[in-house]
Amino acid sequence: MSSTRRPDILLIVMDTVRHADFPGGPEGVTGMPNAEALRKESVQYPLAVAPAPWTVPSHASLLTGLYPWEHGAHGRSDIRLSPSIPQLPELLRPLGYRSVLLSSNFLVGPETGLGTGADLACWGNWWEGYFRGYGGSFPPHQRVASDPVDEPPARPREGGLWGVVRNAAPLAHRYPGTLDIAGRLLRGLRPSPPGTGEGVSPWIEPTLDRWVRSLPPEAPAFVMVNLLDAHEPYFPSEGNGGGLAHWLRYAVVPQDRTGWLAGRWDPEARSMRILRELYRASIRSLDARIGALVGSLRATGRWENTLCILTSDHGQAFGEHDLFYHMLRVDEAEVRIPLWVRFPHAEQGGATARGWASLIDVAPTVLEAAGAGALGSDHSVPLGTLIHADRAGPVLSAADGVLWDPMARGVTSERRRQFDRPWIAAYANGWKLTLDVEADESHVYSIIKDPAETHALQDMGGEPELVELLTAARLAGKQLTSAASRTLKPEIEERLRSWGYI
Repeated sequence: MSSTRRPDILLIVMDTVRHADFPGGPEGVTGMPNAEALRKESVQYPLAVAPAPWTVPSHASLLTGLYPWEHGAHGRSDIRLSPSIPQLPELLRPLGYRSVLLSSNFLVGPETGLGTGADLACWGNWWEGYFRGYGGSFPPHQRVASDPVDEPPARPREGGLWGVVRNAAPLAHRYPGTLDIAGRLLRGLRPSPPGTGEGVSPWIEPTLDRWVRSLPPEAPAFVMVNLLDAHEPYFPSEGNGGGLAHWLRYAVVPQDRTGWLAGRWDPEARSMRILRELYRASIRSLDARIGALVGSLRATGRWENTLCILTSDHGQAFGEHDLFYHMLRVDEAEVRIPLWVRFPHAEQGGATARGWASLIDVAPTVLEAAGAGALGSDHSVPLGTLIHADRAGPVLSAADGVLWDPMARGVTSERRRQFDRPWIAAYANGWKLTLDVEADESHVYSIIKDPAETHALQDMGGEPELVELLTAARLAGKQLTSAASRTLKPEIEERLRSWGYI
């Protein structure tokens, strides 16, 4: 393989993995040898922030280098990214890149306009997050670049058995043991083919392996993978190492996000501890998948000249500031994410970056490595510039503050006002400012010293840097809320409901 060929690019998004619990974080899990091997070859960005606390706007930012209020794919505008905004597969195509998108999460795919221009886009069924490890070695849905953009993607099966499962899916959040048992029975009746694992969408690894092996040796590859294993619901079998009694300890804990949002369920501290144990077990299970993805590039002689970015789209809350799961605010549990960059030939491997980083920085990093021109964004920068230097401006994150009507069903007007409001976070140096956009109320934290956000400063004292953060947050909030709200399409609403978003 030519040493002058442009580098291959592997972008792995571990959906819903927060910085605190991933290796390198303050409470990072252990027992992840593949991740640790990758960590030695990578630059770590401990000050990395998701541009939004949920899937669609964060992935749109990752693929475009734009903030949510710039690309418009968020709850206050339209959760489908406009085809007029160029994404990484389209930007890399003129350079000879072949591209593939493999996503466990149905929200990352053609239905939301993500991955436009990929030679091959594959995405999972909505139920794959419930029946983990069940399925074949081929993707259930796919689209190739030659398909008409306006052609609707293939619909998942809705009737018969799957109709029953779809209607019963909310039970997995209230009684997670029920679908855990069902999934294990299905896997027993129809074992997964060789080469597939027990994670969500086990077809991803064999599909990538086939695709990479089919490429001409001279063609550089752009690979983006979304792994959904750390997304709720969490099943008792994930952390089960002690037989039936251990399984029952996990199985009886509800995960009723809808009930929590409506104020009907107030999980006690013990339940949150158990849920976080399951969450951490699900993170640990990602290690084998990371190893398999890297292994496909290694086996085809591509790894040495690969830019590999390992990250997440948002975090997950387990009781911090009385929050549960994600999507609603810009607290650290929801927006601080892991970010590792393995530059080609493992250059600067083992280094720790100094500056604040964001998913908007992924696109210019990829384009720089590929030898493309600058992205032209006002805010994103190549991640290599942040290794030894601070960022020139603030990093921002936005919770769009939209509780769609189906999500808010049963929620009191008082509780809806608590959550149905946009928030902006702005970071620079050792500071974090959060802005309640509707009330124009801000709070400032010395975030390096106070990562739990427990002690807000009482007075900014006219500090120029903090004034700059407030100005940037207000401008972002104004742009975010200027978008006209739109109703959800019925098919998107149905799938959001199946995932427990609404």
